[in-house]
Amino acid sequence: MEQDNPRANYIINFYNFINNINLSHKFMQLLQSHPCAYMLNYNQLFTDEAKKVFMFLEFTRDRDPCNKLAEILTESGQSGAAQQLREYNRSEQPMPYQDQINLDVNRAIILRSATTRWYKMDSNPRGRAVIFVQDIKYTNEPIVVNLDNEGLRFKHIFDQLGYDTQIHMRKSCTEIMSILIEYATSEHPGDSFIMMFTGHGFNGNICGNDNYEHDVLPIQNVLDLFSEKNCLALQSKPKVFLFNCCRESM
Repeated sequence: MEQDNPRANYIINFYNFINNINLSHKFMQLLQSHPCAYMLNYNQLFTDEAKKVFMFLEFTRDRDPCNKLAEILTESGQSGAAQQLREYNRSEQPMPYQDQINLDVNRAIILRSATTRWYKMDSNPRGRAVIFVQDIKYTNEPIVVNLDNEGLRFKHIFDQLGYDTQIHMRKSCTEIMSILIEYATSEHPGDSFIMMFTGHGFNGNICGNDNYEHDVLPIQNVLDLFSEKNCLALQSKPKVFLFNCCRESM
């Protein structure tokens, strides 16, 4: 239940929902297979009502653990409650498409990541973000798509999230790699790093702006550059790589 509005609806109806939950022997046995089962030792002395509050708050914070809890409810004979939980775990409808650059970011109420719930993310700036924007040229057609606004839109988003953001337009693969090497080998006082590529790609490669078919850079080379071994400054820090490009063969 990773999105704030669905979770808020769940909390509003929380006590009515858990009143119908039966902590049967079978349910508690099946619960041992849940990814959050390591928390069960915390609530051995709780009353049944307190156990339900604890489990159905902690075990539902993220989408996959919430779905697993619904499966356990079904297997324990509580299919009605399982279906209710799945309804609460649905995603919000995507926002309507907008062509404007300045999109406002609504910050999450609770920061979390899987069962760890959050990374340390209180530095200012939060980290560095680098965006590469290339043109897209359609094969056999004299059409070139300019993606400048797409790059500016994501710069605006990352800036709102507290990142020191730089955008690079129409670079060759040699230039892209040179820029990335500088990022990978320099100090990172922030708590995270984001790299985004928007342009053309194929066969696991991204394409430079000089020659769409022959100026290519394997995505794996980019990832290897920022591995734990090769990028000491970002060890144990979250690194996000976004490749907005085609993957199929040319």
